[in-house]
Amino acid sequence: MNSDKPDPARVRPATTVAQRRVLVADDDSDLAHSMVTILRAEGFDAQYVYTGLDAVTMTRRWQPQVVLLDLTMSQGSGWEVASTLRSGLAPDCLLIAHSALDAPEDIERCIEAGFDAHFAKPCDIDSLLQVLRGYYSIGDAWRQSAAQEGGRLKTFPATPR
Repeated sequence: MNSDKPDPARVRPATTVAQRRVLVADDDSDLAHSMVTILRAEGFDAQYVYTGLDAVTMTRRWQPQVVLLDLTMSQGSGWEVASTLRSGLAPDCLLIAHSALDAPEDIERCIEAGFDAHFAKPCDIDSLLQVLRGYYSIGDAWRQSAAQEGGRLKTFPATPR
């Protein structure tokens, strides 16, 4: 099989809003609410929670395909949540870290926890939307393209203020 083309068995295009679920988990309620408002306006079915524990509970109940996690929430850090989701609750979910923590050791912890991407705050919303649209159009092939670009974790710098 040609490695440049996604494996059709692994592609999961999402065509309806209900198939494009994004969970935003951030203890900054204003940011979480704003992000969900933007995602809904862009055609995603988005919900938000404020703690790590709530992120795990909501993932179990709602089964989003994408989880956007702050790294420093109460009741479970984003790293802990990612590890929990990867260990069996949602192993195929696209996990995106969204945090002001972007030092090399923070990125390394994201890799170890199983994140697929890291967006430094404040993130470039257009880049985030591009990642989400790409993931929903080609599914797991998104991960394959990330691996071909030099690693499992794609990182995105903060938007200049």
